[in-house]
Amino acid sequence: MFKTFSKIHLSIISFFLIKISYLLKFFKLGNGSTLPGLLLQKLPLNYLSIYFKYFDSKYIFITGTNGKTSTTALLNQLLLESGYTVLSNLTGSNLKRGILSAFSLGFNSYKRHSPNFCVFEVDEASVPGIIESFPKDKVFSLLVLNLSRDQLDRYGEIDILVDKINDSFKDFIKYNLFLKKDNYTANFNEPYFLANKDSGEFKKACVKLRLLTKDHLIENFSFIFTLLKELKVFVNYEKITPFKQVPGRGNNYYFNGVKVNLNLTKNPASFNINLKQLPVESENILIYMNDNIPDGHDVSWFYDIDYELLKEALKGKNTYVAGSRSTDFFNLLNILGIPAFNYSNLNNTLLFCSSWGFKDLYILSNYSATRHLVKEFAENKNV
Repeated sequence: MFKTFSKIHLSIISFFLIKISYLLKFFKLGNGSTLPGLLLQKLPLNYLSIYFKYFDSKYIFITGTNGKTSTTALLNQLLLESGYTVLSNLTGSNLKRGILSAFSLGFNSYKRHSPNFCVFEVDEASVPGIIESFPKDKVFSLLVLNLSRDQLDRYGEIDILVDKINDSFKDFIKYNLFLKKDNYTANFNEPYFLANKDSGEFKKACVKLRLLTKDHLIENFSFIFTLLKELKVFVNYEKITPFKQVPGRGNNYYFNGVKVNLNLTKNPASFNINLKQLPVESENILIYMNDNIPDGHDVSWFYDIDYELLKEALKGKNTYVAGSRSTDFFNLLNILGIPAFNYSNLNNTLLFCSSWGFKDLYILSNYSATRHLVKEFAENKNV
């Protein structure tokens, strides 16, 4: 009775939400990927719980401070290339609204048969709420890639976050938790699996996926590799194709004749990683920092970046700062004695780079800034 009612009910809901999403895109009022979830959250029913009950799939949630989007995209690629069907929130909207939107927009494609897998990227602060909506008689897998200090106004301290995640497990008979051995592993309740990257098969898969130059991707792939082994999901690593990076994660663009390398940098850990990967030949660096809703307003994390690494990486470079938090970062650079130019406005900075004939520009940008740049480069006719 529940499924019959749900199928009709969810089909009608999905039909109207898809139309609304299409109209938003048509009139260029947004990409329409999160509004369905926002609308469903305002209704009295717990639609997330309804969707979880309706779809009889293997559920995989991927969270962590860094690497969620790339890891979700990589797992999707491996499953799809292996012949499995997958429902996922690949738009990167990883709050409850994003998962609801993925369900509602994808419902009509799977209303006859559930996808083999539902793979969702989940914001770490949203994990407890998502899990609490999950049916207690079903099994889910949760990958916690890493946990490091992020915006305190959004997440609070890490040990408090771990306690909340632990508490959300208490009513489940069975779940699969995947961790890596680090400072916070011991804070999670057992049982859990540790990500493994020591086998020859793992190393061969990294070669096929062309991950060898990206240490953080290798680390995150070890979670996927261990997960698939434990779930007994077959993937023929001999037939997989190289992983195509998610836009804004080290991708190259050409903007008005300038070669741009764009790198998402939203907390100390990711900032340090990108500084280590900064090519020696790159002469011009743009640090583009906003404080929009996806970024959080707390910028104290700037002062947790490795100072010595920052000074060494920017030594001899032409450094520019832009965005709504450019002055804050410019002040940090001043304190460290690193010469920089604060243009504040992104368009002024890009115009300056183009007019002076820069050959390259290495950009470090936080979340909303990266999304803005990807959109800007995609729409620019001279890219």
